[in-house]
Amino acid sequence: MSTKATVFYDPDSKAHLFEVRPLDETVVLAYIELMNPKKCSMTKDIDGEVGVTVCINSEVMDRLAVAWCRHRKLQREVGGPVGKEYGGPDCEYE
Repeated sequence: MSTKATVFYDPDSKAHLFEVRPLDETVVLAYIELMNPKKCSMTKDIDGEVGVTVCINSEVMDRLAVAWCRHRKLQREVGGPVGKEYGGPDCEYE
């Protein structure tokens, strides 16, 4: 069993970022689901390694990235506020 939690969803592009937490493991997996991306490709090299490339609108990607940083409380890593100060994750004001 596992739980699925949405981190970000954009209804216009249908970009969906979510986490899956297996109940019996400590590893959390992150997924990005894109419906009808502008472009996508899949490659496989001679050693059998597979790569996936998808194209997403940069404005949607910006909002997705910010949602992920907030969800994971990564503000310090990107130079932002980290506590109750204005703009921080624990701030009571927008």
